[in-house]
Amino acid sequence: MKAPDIVGYKFSKEYYADAINRFVVRDRQPLQRPLTAKEFEVLIFFLERPRVTIRREDIEPLHEVSRAGPRHPADDYIKELRSKLDMPELFVTVSKAGYRLNSVVRPVTSVDRTKAGEFCRAAAMHFNEHTMISMRAAVQDCLNAISLDPHGVPQAYIILAYANINLGHVGYCGDLPANTIPNAKKAAETVLAEQPDSAEALGILGLIALIWEYDWTKAEKFLSEALELDPEEASMLLTLAHLKVTQGQTQAAIDYVERAVQADPLDKIVHSSRGWIYLLAGKVKKAKELMDESASRFPEFARGHFLRALVCEAFQDYEEALKSFETALRFEEMAVALTGLGHLHALMGKRNLALSTLERLDELHKKREIAYLSGYCEALIYVGLGQTEKCIKGLRRAYEERCDWLIHLGVDPRWAPVRSHPGFKELMSKIGIKHVTKFPK
Repeated sequence: MKAPDIVGYKFSKEYYADAINRFVVRDRQPLQRPLTAKEFEVLIFFLERPRVTIRREDIEPLHEVSRAGPRHPADDYIKELRSKLDMPELFVTVSKAGYRLNSVVRPVTSVDRTKAGEFCRAAAMHFNEHTMISMRAAVQDCLNAISLDPHGVPQAYIILAYANINLGHVGYCGDLPANTIPNAKKAAETVLAEQPDSAEALGILGLIALIWEYDWTKAEKFLSEALELDPEEASMLLTLAHLKVTQGQTQAAIDYVERAVQADPLDKIVHSSRGWIYLLAGKVKKAKELMDESASRFPEFARGHFLRALVCEAFQDYEEALKSFETALRFEEMAVALTGLGHLHALMGKRNLALSTLERLDELHKKREIAYLSGYCEALIYVGLGQTEKCIKGLRRAYEERCDWLIHLGVDPRWAPVRSHPGFKELMSKIGIKHVTKFPK
């Protein structure tokens, strides 16, 4: 492989030297003390010759360095490299000979970068499908891209972050949020370490602050910074819409979701969420119109049909809501759609059918088709059945899970029957919810 084809070197497991941009990171984080230009040249010289003993006088980058006294400059440079890399064992001193780089080194080539880009594009395609299978495929594609080229495809980290967030989301129940959210946060922080002006990474941190930390102030700070950097980043705009609607700033929420759709009209979840935001803002009639449009544009998108079902239910068109739930479940047996169907059956007086959805959710959990049965799911069915105490118990468990959809407790009309309960009010306070949407009769 010719030298110009090499774009970087992976060494000692967690280290990467970027030969193009001339920096070194450890575990995808910058070194506390960056290497000087000459130190970097010496390191690259050894990375090109791993486990080969090199005499001091043969280290080419130091040929032009002046020598003062009996000590060879190589000794000082190796000392600094050991210190800055925090790896004393990386360079072995060979008595009366020189130094040897004691590490497996894998060059990252331009071919690797091309393949990594292909994996990243595949990940984006899978992510936009928003199924459990496609989300897991997106994660694997991102990991493949990062393995090939840790620093040439920052978008892989962005998709990896969102895919992890989604898998922990109550809409998927693919893994516990406690497992997925730290991975998502680390991926976003990795991008910011190298690209401090990444609106997408800041938007991810804002989303995590909102749905996991329930820190509304922190979420708004991150999202405001992201908005300044890129006013048309669709995912961040959608997060802002959710933040604003839960705060009662309905027009701002609507403005943000409309901008998100304009920024990326082919993003299925963004487009399908528009009607949902209108619903949470109390504009049920308009929400119904938009969800009909979205279902028509993406007729095989399960989550779009699920969100349409929620709007139809709020519109009190239960038969149409039932059809949308059934359509969604025909495309994918989502825990959140089963839950919504159970809640609807309860409202329609079909108690046994409502309870049967709980049984089905438990079966999916036992069969490991979902990683956990969220307390949110149980609570929603119990609120439909009028079993208030069981509902509150489920919501408390959902809070312990750090369930993302708890941020909607004040604006989702399905929780209206229990909003006066002291336990519900206590949860609202813990989450930081201060606004409640009043829906038209």
